[in-house]
Amino acid sequence: MQLVEAYVAHGYGIGLSIAVPNAKSPKDLRALPLAGFEPVIFGVLWQGKATPILSAFLQTIQDMARFLT
Repeated sequence: MQLVEAYVAHGYGIGLSIAVPNAKSPKDLRALPLAGFEPVIFGVLWQGKATPILSAFLQTIQDMARFLT
């Protein structure tokens, strides 16, 4: 999402992203809210036992989700 913002802010066209709560966008960008959309729900699916890397990834995305809400 930050890459899209950076490209647009530097004049490489237009972009579409999602609004991240408490995130600050570059001052040169303009938000166009789109009302009526349901929240995006993410899920994770894997087979077998979770590896340490997978466990760390899951913990990181859960922490980020808590931070953003």
